[in-house]
Amino acid sequence: MTAGDEASSTDEAEAPLEVPDGPAEPSAGAPAEPSPGPRLRRTSAADADVEAEELAELVGHDIVLDTRGSIVYIGRLTSITAIFYELEDGDVHELLDGRTSKELYVLDARQYGVKRNRKRVVVRRSEVVSLSLLADVVEY
Repeated sequence: MTAGDEASSTDEAEAPLEVPDGPAEPSAGAPAEPSPGPRLRRTSAADADVEAEELAELVGHDIVLDTRGSIVYIGRLTSITAIFYELEDGDVHELLDGRTSKELYVLDARQYGVKRNRKRVVVRRSEVVSLSLLADVVEY
């Protein structure tokens, strides 16, 4: 493996995963096999830059980052990079043992304010499944 190969494999390892819109096409001459689920592909740095531009209007506002797991992040978005979201005056909250749901915790933060437990938090973008303004959280 050359140094160029190492650099490209490192870039691919840090890019977030994206689910393509449609089913994967079989390659020419290859038999079609049933897919066990959606195929994931890495987003490019250019895609990450476009996403960051689209989300730039959220910088300076309190946001909610919902993750794949039991952790929710709430705080003021200060920057977006190709790999990370950065929050200030943040609340990192892991919901364990069913004490409350993410939805109820976020509703409380909207109603009563962010329970700041971090001055600064850096969150890997690949762990985030949704992002919204805290002000957009609605009571149900």
